[in-house]
Amino acid sequence: MKDSKKEIDEILKEFPENIAQLFHHLQQETNTIARIDAKNSLEKMGKSILPYLNKLLFVHDEMFRREVAKIMEFIADKTSIPVFIDLLEDSDGGIRWTAAVGLISIGRDSIIPLLKAILDDENGSYFLRLGAHHAFESLFNDDEKITLKPLLLSLNNYLGMGETVSLETLHALKKFEQKNNKKR
Repeated sequence: MKDSKKEIDEILKEFPENIAQLFHHLQQETNTIARIDAKNSLEKMGKSILPYLNKLLFVHDEMFRREVAKIMEFIADKTSIPVFIDLLEDSDGGIRWTAAVGLISIGRDSIIPLLKAILDDENGSYFLRLGAHHAFESLFNDDEKITLKPLLLSLNNYLGMGETVSLETLHALKKFEQKNNKKR
């Protein structure tokens, strides 16, 4: 725990003092009110705080990382889509869950980048696919859930993964890219 606190303190030295102070309060375990106030203040800063959050997402303190990810989820900015997609493969289940909810909070703009990430995933990450399944369940409308049911089933099937996921993902990606081209 001391090593992770040191690691965080080193990163915070690069931040403006007022922002670093809020992160110090967020990191404290003893003063709940100060922690909640710090979180609320950071959330109110909106997009401007995202570069600082990104720097803190990969420290070794799991609880602190979860708080940082939750603030990003609350802000729900499109620029966080690639970060949330990366976090879908995190070793911590709470971070993965927050990343999926973050993509849902951002909305339908997350669909195409998430489909592309699945296609680009050479390792066939179970966590990425499971997180994508969770996000798509909320992001797809009712018609899409019906027509893309094979994709949803293959993303949620641990034993059959890799067999149909790429084909189903490519099919879905083409469908959403066509929709986007028609809107322009």
